[in-house]
Amino acid sequence: MQVSDVTGEAYDTLGRDLREANFRLRRKLAQMEALHQASLALGASLEEEVIVGEFLPLAMSMLDARGGLLLLRQGRRRGLQLVEHANLSSVEVARLTDPPSTARWLRLMRQQRSACLDPGDRPGHLPARHLLAVPIGDDGVVVVVDRESRTGVEPFTDDDRQLLELACRTTGGALAKARLHGRMVEERNLNQSIVTSVADGLISTDLRGAVIQHNEVIARLFGSRTRLVGRSCAGLLARRGCVRLAAAVRASLADGEPRQIEAEPASDGLMLEGHVTPRRDARGQTQGVVVALADLAPQARLRALFEQYASDKVVALLLAADEPPSLGGELRPAVMLFVDLVGSTALLGRIGAEEMVRLTNACFTRLVDVILRFDGTLDKYTGDGFLAVYGVPVAFPDDVVRAAGSALAIRDEMARFNQDHGLSWGLKMGMSCGLVVAGNIGSPRRMEYTVIGPDVSLAARLSDRARGGQILVSPAVQVALCDRFVLAAEGAQEFRGIAEPLAVYQLLGPRGPLVVAGSAATEAAAPPGSGRVHLSLPALPDMELTATQVADRVGRWVGLGTDRIEEVKLALVEACINAIEHGQSRDGRIQLVFAVEPGALRITVADSGRGFDVERVRAGLARRPVVDRRRRGWGLRLMREMMDQLEVRSGPAGTLVTMLKRR
Repeated sequence: MQVSDVTGEAYDTLGRDLREANFRLRRKLAQMEALHQASLALGASLEEEVIVGEFLPLAMSMLDARGGLLLLRQGRRRGLQLVEHANLSSVEVARLTDPPSTARWLRLMRQQRSACLDPGDRPGHLPARHLLAVPIGDDGVVVVVDRESRTGVEPFTDDDRQLLELACRTTGGALAKARLHGRMVEERNLNQSIVTSVADGLISTDLRGAVIQHNEVIARLFGSRTRLVGRSCAGLLARRGCVRLAAAVRASLADGEPRQIEAEPASDGLMLEGHVTPRRDARGQTQGVVVALADLAPQARLRALFEQYASDKVVALLLAADEPPSLGGELRPAVMLFVDLVGSTALLGRIGAEEMVRLTNACFTRLVDVILRFDGTLDKYTGDGFLAVYGVPVAFPDDVVRAAGSALAIRDEMARFNQDHGLSWGLKMGMSCGLVVAGNIGSPRRMEYTVIGPDVSLAARLSDRARGGQILVSPAVQVALCDRFVLAAEGAQEFRGIAEPLAVYQLLGPRGPLVVAGSAATEAAAPPGSGRVHLSLPALPDMELTATQVADRVGRWVGLGTDRIEEVKLALVEACINAIEHGQSRDGRIQLVFAVEPGALRITVADSGRGFDVERVRAGLARRPVVDRRRRGWGLRLMREMMDQLEVRSGPAGTLVTMLKRR
């Protein structure tokens, strides 16, 4: 009987051991299968955001961990930043990312060492009982907490540590590949934009002097219907009458030395400057030459600089202007629209670089055509996107409306492009307006027209903050668009470089039929004299001069005579000085709106400072003798005399001055 009891107990123990071993085996198989599937998924992705988003849930599920967090190095920063966390309380997140804990994780990453931390080693006052920290190569650290089992919370084992180390090696390799791919795409787009954007013509030849590649400028110089590839570069130049340039190409092919021809007349009235540079292989052997040709004729130079980035209408206005755009830059109001393509990099691994370049170029061609239809200007390509500007180099009274209309039209065109090519690419956009420095950066013979300023950076950050399909706009844009477009408040958000949270809005669509005055997009339907320009100026001395520049341009657009424009500028100076000196705006800025009405120009000047008693000031002016020589206090009287209508409203929230000038 005792033997039977012992045998029964042994069988029970053996059965429990077998069940436990079977459970551990099934768990290990499930973990290895999850690791295998994750390796395939992470290895196939070329987007860092996708890899980061999928890795932490994978690590937690493999180890049955209650929660975890992921810290990575961003850019060139040496420290670690929290990028993901899950199922952790705010106290746990704070404790695991405070300076002592971050220093510990950084030390583990540098030593390439994992750590299972028992309750005595974990950061103080932390609800988690067990921690496992594993470095992800040189890119970061993953920390998981509390392995949950059928019997409760258990410490992590060496098997758990080894499994997570395998997953981290896979993730580290995938991250490195994604970041390398991102840099390659950025460099490819940069090189492509440099080649296509230069105002000079470029020809590349082989060792025999035959053309192997050229840009669009060369095609226009030699005739777009002429096939150039395979033909003799020196022969083409000679037939254009450029004998010295042709001789320089032959000589550089023979001796491998660079040459420059400063100016040589060519047919069709061109004056060409040429630089011939040898093209060498890795061993320094000459493989051909690169010929850079520039037309020094001023009109041709201006056309070559802008015709790839601006509409024909804008180029024609520039050529007809008395002065070309400023070389050194000038302070101008402008609207910036950043457009960013979403989902393109995920496709690269499946279709290859050559097909990807073809699709991206086809997409950008259609989207940039929309910009040009609304008389915007393409400023630059930025990786998988681009920056468009409105108001420079040529200003229209309704530039902010043009920018908003083109953003909505771009979104529609993207949907059609996806349908035509069977894709699911998305767009996210950001738009801001304000004062920028606009001008040609470079030398008189080699220039790039661009814009610089805080509102340019703000548009880029709004684009980064937007989700797929969203068009986020700044408060200044919202003020300018609210009468004609539907916008939704996204709340106050913080942005790097801006002290206070900024109200952000989403552009949803027009309130009615969208009409843009004089634009190629709606030329036939546009009534004469419509639109508005919004200008936000810092409340600083001499800013009123910037406002008068805008008034001059808008006044000419309306058709005001020179004398009436000068009267408008005098009244505007008084209104701005009053707002700057006496308004003391809470936000340190004054807001101006130039509204173009049929046969008239309406200007509003607003500040958010302390108001004043309008009636008391008017009564004091009425009692003041005309011969009173005091300079102060005449602003309202001068504005009333210079303008056809004047309305002043003031209160605790600020002052609003509205002035009207008729033709």
